[in-house]
This record gives sequence, structure tokens and C-alpha cells, in this order.
Amino acid sequence: MKETLIDIETYSEVDIGKCGLYRYAADTSFEILLVAWATDEGDGFGETRCADRMNCWRHFKPAMCG
Repeated sequence: MKETLIDIETYSEVDIGKCGLYRYAADTSFEILLVAWATDEGDGFGETRCADRMNCWRHFKPAMCG
């Protein structure tokens, strides 16, 4: 495996463009909604895998899923 693509979707009531990343992530409304990834194992990039708060995959510890 040489490459992994990662996409993290987040939410915050703070406008990241106006207030910046630190304020956006430090706000009490901040949450990670979705993490998706794909690797180059096999022939090119395979299936994209995903973990979200409503459907925690067994790889994640329950405490990480809210």
C-alpha cells in the first residue's frame, strides 16, 4: 500500500471561513460526522470504506462513536 485517501466530514455552528480552523473545531457544536477512506491495495483504488456516528463499524471502539 502506497497511498490512502481520507475524507473527514465535520459540522460546527462556527463559520470556518470567518473564524478559522481553531475556533471552528474548538466550538462545543463541533462534531465529526463521517470518515471515509480508500487505499490503493490491489488494482488501483478499491472500495471506499466509511464510518459514521449512526452506524459504527466494528473496527472502532464504541466510546469513539458517541
